Amino acid sequence: MRFSVVGVKGGVGKSTLSVALAKLFARSGRRVLLVDRDLIGWSSHLLGLHGGSLIGAAAGREEPFHLTVEEGKGSVTVVRVNPDPPEFGRYFSRASEGRVEELYVGLLRGSEVQVVDNPSNVFFDDPLVRVELRAYLSALPGDRWYRVYVSDPSERGVEATLKYAEALEASAPGERRGPSW
Repeated sequence: MRFSVVGVKGGVGKSTLSVALAKLFARSGRRVLLVDRDLIGWSSHLLGLHGGSLIGAAAGREEPFHLTVEEGKGSVTVVRVNPDPPEFGRYFSRASEGRVEELYVGLLRGSEVQVVDNPSNVFFDDPLVRVELRAYLSALPGDRWYRVYVSDPSERGVEATLKYAEALEASAPGERRGPSW
């Protein structure tokens, strides 16, 4: 089961909600993979992972890009996908998509629940999203998938989030589309 936490702007609680969901499922005895796709890497930081990234590892950097912490009856493994923003372009261009998928698929298969903390305003045509999503779909075909939309409480924020949800759901791959709005 996968929960992808998305929103139109930063600072609305996507990372906090992602960590809370991951810990909640782990406390009930699940093995949870928290996928930190946000460029800031706040979910990773909250769980104690600093420095390494999946993209960096795929490009040859030898820093840990995931960390497992026990939580209640289960565990949360956090994987930081992106290196720090100044390094992203350099490492992403050197990392082969096949190597990213190879490193990531093992983590996916070892989990029962995946929570994905996304950057603001992300769409399915983003190159990194395509790579991560292809690995997820190949490792866990038929897995249930949900998107959780987060907004600030303002009327403008809610309206922007609803428009974003409509656009994102319309661009979702085939059977992964959510309800029509």
